[in-house]
Parts: sequence; structure tokens; C-alpha cells
Amino acid sequence: MQEYPNNSYPSEEDLTTIENWDSFNDPFGLIEFLVPIFEEYGKIKRYDFIDDTTIQEVVIITGGWSGNENAIEALSKNIFWSLYWEKSERGGKYTFHVFKMKGAKNE
Repeated sequence: MQEYPNNSYPSEEDLTTIENWDSFNDPFGLIEFLVPIFEEYGKIKRYDFIDDTTIQEVVIITGGWSGNENAIEALSKNIFWSLYWEKSERGGKYTFHVFKMKGAKNE
């Protein structure tokens, strides 16, 4: 797991990793990758729901910090956004409903 000491920004390599992550096959791995980025100024909250399938609601709060906003911008360029985005709210709050896709390699 990467660390971000002294309020450092996510690196260009980290942002590229977020943009290129295989979110179809490993959406939960991407969430785990994002957690340390948002620890200092923002927050990632996860809630489990069980319907016909297991769905995890993921709430990402940027805290207004530009490093977190950069990570959100990178995330918006990933298919993750199209597959799992539920809503965005004023103030940097983003909600996603994440689930394992049928046919995914890690199903």
C-alpha cells in the first residue's frame, strides 16, 4: 500500500494507475488503492448492502484538497465512473454503488 507522508500529493504515476485500473475485473482493488490518498484530508466510507447481489456503497469525500480532487479527476477518466457512479453532491461528495460484474475475471 502506498503512503502519502507530510500531506504529499498523489504522484503522476498514481494518477495514471487510477486512470488505467481494470475496474471491470477489480473495482474493489481500486477502492483499496484510493484509501491512503484520501486519509489525510478526505474520507472513503464503505457500506455493505445485500440484495440479489452484494453491493458496496462507496462514498468518497475530497475535503476540498486539491490532491484528492486530482484523484477524483483521474477516477472520472476510468470506466469505474461509468459503471458504478450513483451521484455527486456539492462540496466534493461522490457516491458509487460497486459490485462484482458478471463475467469478471475475479467473479
